[in-house]
Order: sequence, then structure tokens, then C-alpha cells
Amino acid sequence: MSRVTSSDFVGTRARFQRIRDSKIFNGWIESFFGNRLEVSTPTEHPVMIGDEFRFEGFGHMISVVFLAKLEGIGTYDESTQGRSAAIEGSNSQIVEARRTTFRLVVASPMRYANSPEAVRYKVKQMYAPVTVDGKKIEGFALDVAPAGIGLTCDEQIEPQTQVNICIHTPLGPVNAPAICRHSRPDEDRAGKFRAGFMFLELGRIDRPKWDRFIKELL
Repeated sequence: MSRVTSSDFVGTRARFQRIRDSKIFNGWIESFFGNRLEVSTPTEHPVMIGDEFRFEGFGHMISVVFLAKLEGIGTYDESTQGRSAAIEGSNSQIVEARRTTFRLVVASPMRYANSPEAVRYKVKQMYAPVTVDGKKIEGFALDVAPAGIGLTCDEQIEPQTQVNICIHTPLGPVNAPAICRHSRPDEDRAGKFRAGFMFLELGRIDRPKWDRFIKELL
């Protein structure tokens, strides 16, 4: 295993369980330097400064586990349901979920392990409309991986449905035939649906472009 540092996990997903009541939290690692990290997470459960968690981070084919203590909580506007955000590459806007940032300090040795899971990286409002049986459904990417993508869509797509996704990456559009693995109402965004897709075979132009895009995130 090559040398791994905490910064390798910035932008990747995390799962952490509170010790005192076993509540599960999910989020994305926004920063990780030394023994301190910041994690963006939905405001699902009340927390207190000093709460301790068993923390798991998921990088590219590697995971990290440690105990962490909550030392600070970001603020958000209680009077709104979220903030409006434009989707790059389209004229659409969405209302993003209320999220907050947990500031955590590592409270135990960090243990690294090989993981069979490929990395998933959080991305910002990357336009990715989905075509199902000739019908275009508006969507945007929430996270990306070498073999798939997570989207928020305007309509629910049934699992096992074959689709085509036009992903507007910074390197240009990638046309990706894919199959829907799961779909459910998006708890963070009213009226939207969260869906995960596994790519089928990408074309000879699209595959190198997607691989390069993912490599630049690693």
C-alpha cells in the first residue's frame, strides 16, 4: 500500500456513528488536516459539543477508521429551507438542502485498510440530464465514481431501467449508457429523486474522457 495521508480523503464520503446512542450520520469530508477535519452533513439529528463518534472515511480502494470528538458546529439559516443554486450547463436552479458542517478532532489512532469499494467524490451541481425511452429528465450529479454516478433527478426512475446520461464535465460532455441501481425520494430536496447509476460500456471517446476526469479528482 502506498503512503496514505488524511488529505487523500478530502471530497470523499464518510459515515459516522455516535457512541452514546448509535445514531448514524452520513456526509462528505470537506477538509482534513492533521488531526482535525470538517464534514458536511444533513441536519438530521441534534448534536452536542463533545459528542464522540466512530468515524469511517472511504477513499479510493482504501478506508480509514478512528474515533472522533465533535468540537464545533457550523451555522445555517433556520428561517429558510435551503439556498438556491444554479446548475452549471443549464438554465435550471435547485434548492439545496440545509446542511451544516461538523468540526471534529481525531481522538484515537487512525487505522487504514484496503477496501474493495472504488472512491466516490462529491461534485458541485454538474449538469447531467437523463434520457429514458426518448424522454429527457433533468438531473445533476451529486457524486461520481469510476464506474457510476449519483444524481438528483426531476422524476423517479425505476431500478433496472436502462438510460443514457449526458454528463457535462469540465472536460466536455460524456455520454454514458447506464442502468439505474436504486431510486428514492431525495430527502434533502423537495420534489426531487435521488438515483444511483452503474455505467454500461462507455464509448471509445467517452471512456478516456471520464477516466481523465476521475483521475483529476484523485
